Amino acid sequence: MNNKYYYKYADFLKDDSFLAWKLFDLEEDRVFWKSFTADYPDKKKDFERALEIFDTLKLTDYAMTKSDKTKMMDDIRCRVVARKRQQRKGRILTALSAAAVFALLIALSWTLFLNKDKPLENEVTNVQAPIDSSEIRLIINENEQIAIANNTNISFMADSEAATNENNTILNKKTDAASTLAIHKLIVPRGKRSSLTLSDGTKVWINSGTTVEFPAEFQGYKREIQVDGEIFIEVAKDEAHPFEVHTSSFSVNVTGTSFNISAYEDDLAHTIVLVEGRVNVGYRGDSMSLLPEDMAIIADDEITKSKTNIYNHICWKDGLMQFQSEPLFVIFSKISRYYDVRIEFDEAIKNKLCTGKLVLFDNLEDVIKAVAEAANIEYARTDTAIVFSK
Repeated sequence: MNNKYYYKYADFLKDDSFLAWKLFDLEEDRVFWKSFTADYPDKKKDFERALEIFDTLKLTDYAMTKSDKTKMMDDIRCRVVARKRQQRKGRILTALSAAAVFALLIALSWTLFLNKDKPLENEVTNVQAPIDSSEIRLIINENEQIAIANNTNISFMADSEAATNENNTILNKKTDAASTLAIHKLIVPRGKRSSLTLSDGTKVWINSGTTVEFPAEFQGYKREIQVDGEIFIEVAKDEAHPFEVHTSSFSVNVTGTSFNISAYEDDLAHTIVLVEGRVNVGYRGDSMSLLPEDMAIIADDEITKSKTNIYNHICWKDGLMQFQSEPLFVIFSKISRYYDVRIEFDEAIKNKLCTGKLVLFDNLEDVIKAVAEAANIEYARTDTAIVFSK
């Protein structure tokens, strides 16, 4: 371990002894690395950063082929076993066998992390196997796709790093000024939910069947995002930099407030419900101001305003659905998105009004039974759908 004083955090992740210690916890490596920061205090920050990356990096492995993975494991095996052959041969092989899957994931992670900024001669676009459309997808810089677990919060810090609440996994890191201008996209399919903390501290809860486009970092006078679907948002207050949410039919302008937007393309009506603060809704050149408990409704090519029960519109983020004199077709649409299930119904019941509360954490069977009982209707299951009838 001579001449290690120049090490940056990335160098630790290339060091066989460091990797052997983290992967296999061999005694001679453990003794050295446990006392490393005491022996080299000037390297403490880089050492701890390397530990953080090793312990938290957990990238999906869709970008590598089976042969790539096998080769990587063989490389690790050869380097470590050769170095320890005389002293620890039996112990190393046992550790390799027991930790094979873990080693593969970590090896993949640090390899992608360490090499992602290296230019390649005659570089071509990285071709990735497609992520299943039923998975939440974070699209970085319009080309890199990352699968995200359901109900995961993704945080974009001011320095353009992104981390999820799953072990604070680092997903990407800013490498140059251009990356701060990149537009990212979070796609939350039917049956899934997610949340997002933007670089300015704004928090966004994202309902099923929703897509949100946002910058890695906000630049310039305005902070802007694009939404197709439903979100609840708490905008970080910044009077010098107004915040705008754009949809296909309207925009909402604020400086710091919280409100719910429902703007699914296939819905007959789009709504904006203000919880706190003040917003201006722009629609076809007109502007409407909302105060708390106001709801703007855009339907039939016009915008109207009324008072509403706020919680009925935002309780979805708490796993509830409350409705008061709501047409059944609207309730069916929400359940269909939330559980990603096809719902069919008789025309005779579509406008029947219903009042009640559903606990969406319950299983689907309990939910549809509750709706059927509340609306005094019947239902049946087919191979492809749930069918409600009078």
